Amino acid sequence: VGDGGSYAFARQSHAAAINLAVLSEAFAEAVAWACASEGRSVEDKGELVDAVRRGVSERYVQTFHSAHDENKRKKLGLADWDSEAETLWRELEGLMTRSSGESGIDFTLLFSALAEVQVPEVGSDSTELPGDSGDGSCEEGGVHGAARDLLGRWPAWRRAALDDPSTWPDAHVAAWAEWEQRYRQRVCAEARPAAERLAEMQAANPRYILRNWMATEACEAAARGDYDVLHELAALLRQPYMEQGTDADER
Repeated sequence: VGDGGSYAFARQSHAAAINLAVLSEAFAEAVAWACASEGRSVEDKGELVDAVRRGVSERYVQTFHSAHDENKRKKLGLADWDSEAETLWRELEGLMTRSSGESGIDFTLLFSALAEVQVPEVGSDSTELPGDSGDGSCEEGGVHGAARDLLGRWPAWRRAALDDPSTWPDAHVAAWAEWEQRYRQRVCAEARPAAERLAEMQAANPRYILRNWMATEACEAAARGDYDVLHELAALLRQPYMEQGTDADER
């Protein structure tokens, strides 16, 4: 869903706006019909129809951006949403869509893996992290490891990649390493309690979603009279935010 098509990940808000605009026209027709049946003036009808359309053109846009910014904050585990946070988000979107090797990266797994970025605990005696070739501290410029050291600092990143990151162009890996460093610096600077941050991230980033191949497997098995696959899938999706074992992750 990251290919830039009409229903791609980054275009779903636009698709929703289009759908709502079409729906608002249907409501506008209904309002116009009701005004005519009640003998309302042309001016009244025009005002009411315009109010319906403004519900999409103004209120939807405002409501969406407010809710979307809050959701982005939670997905990144940040305490506040500001211009720096927005930049981190936009750059992450760019990395996911344009700098993730030949096959790309799984968006759902990537957001889930963000909770596993290793950040030094606030007030800890040691700030050194696996894979750091610098001092690993939360101070500006503290992480200066080679780009591929990212795999040592953030092992879950490999799980989200659709092909081995060691085969990615160096520029792609370096871009991810630079982003991860700035993301860690932001998280460190906020000094948010780790338990609070991780709980919010895990509640905003599902680990499992219904994928086409899963639904196909369940449907094909059910057509053969085997409902075990369907029951397993239903059990998995009842708790999409909770880790459910290695077998579920591998599938």
